[in-house]
Amino acid sequence: MLTRTAILAVIGLAGPWLVSEARAKSKWKSQGQLALEGRTFSDDANPLTVDQGLGLFGRLELEHKHKPFKEKARLYGRLDQQDMRRTILVIEELWAEWDLGPFELRVGADILNWSATEAFHPADIINARNIDSDAENYEKIGEPMVQLSTRIGRGTLKGIFMPFYSQPILPSSRSRLNFLPPGIDATELETLRLDYRGELTDSRFGPQGALRFTQTIGDADLDLHVIHHMDRSQPEVLFDLNSGTIHPVFRAVTQVGGTYQHVVDAFVFKLEAGYRWFVEPEGGTTIYGPLQERNHLQVAVGAEYGVLSDSDVEHTFILEAQSVFGVDEDIRKSLQLFQRDALLGYRISLGDVDSTEVLVSMIVDLEDPEHVFLNANFKQRFLESWSVSAGARMLFSPETTASGGINVPPGASHVRVVLTRYF
Repeated sequence: MLTRTAILAVIGLAGPWLVSEARAKSKWKSQGQLALEGRTFSDDANPLTVDQGLGLFGRLELEHKHKPFKEKARLYGRLDQQDMRRTILVIEELWAEWDLGPFELRVGADILNWSATEAFHPADIINARNIDSDAENYEKIGEPMVQLSTRIGRGTLKGIFMPFYSQPILPSSRSRLNFLPPGIDATELETLRLDYRGELTDSRFGPQGALRFTQTIGDADLDLHVIHHMDRSQPEVLFDLNSGTIHPVFRAVTQVGGTYQHVVDAFVFKLEAGYRWFVEPEGGTTIYGPLQERNHLQVAVGAEYGVLSDSDVEHTFILEAQSVFGVDEDIRKSLQLFQRDALLGYRISLGDVDSTEVLVSMIVDLEDPEHVFLNANFKQRFLESWSVSAGARMLFSPETTASGGINVPPGASHVRVVLTRYF
């Protein structure tokens, strides 16, 4: 059986050949990329952690369409030379779709993007994430599911069934984004799940589902959903007093929410929200003790203002804010990295053949302005099939910041550079 490292090597070596063969047939569509990634953190004087990273990233996408069928496969892998525990292979999409006239049936792993805002995503909770990535937009993991959708007016109605409990990819103890004390590796902890019956289980299977309704009304886009599934983003941490071990616990949760976007001249106004009801333990407690009362409402609002100059340079000004309601301060701060914050951002797109773009943003804790995220990102294509991107993040925080039960050390400030070849 191939290891993940070997599979990643196959992507890098065989990917261009597979794409070339696929393009020889008109019914195939394909693309891919290979990237050299580097990132450097500020020195934390801890020999157990890795302050530099240098890795190879690869993504391969193949799509086949022959009415009434359509199939798609997309996966990515990362091989990190400095931290081998960061090496991963992730299936993003691996599905088959059947056009049934008024209905479409899709079966397989898929990524769903249900968010409208730049950095705050209360409605976008379906997919598990890779936590060792950008905090505003963690890399997603494909979820096994069955989707049945139909057109209604200028929108769709979709039903989703998910049989598998997936969970985030957590940073290792060598990662600067590790949320546990030195020497404790999140990847080695036993993760538990509180299922829909209120029972703790280590099983990875159980019934989950969602309904989603979308509609375009004039210049507005409306998206409503109801989801009942195993939580992927807000674990609790339970301690086994007998063994002294730590258990991240994900609970079954029901969410009702959605997004709303409205274009008014050069403005785009956005609203995104979700109310979450967590399943309570059978009997009111677990063998490790009681769980928190976590039912809450999460709301994000935003506005963008775009200006296009005579030279086709586009300027976009971004303002967003998010808050969590319904729980006390201690619980609220354990639910989200951005649980009562505002973002101010500016994006400039030069509109040139190289697709040059720069984005700078600042996220500020509205309750404690000493907690600040500063981000700057640049990307540009060159030589038709190459691109370069660079970014820097500075975290100013007098103490550890909580992110969905996961602590992000203030020393996680870093710079990164990515050189990408597309094929």
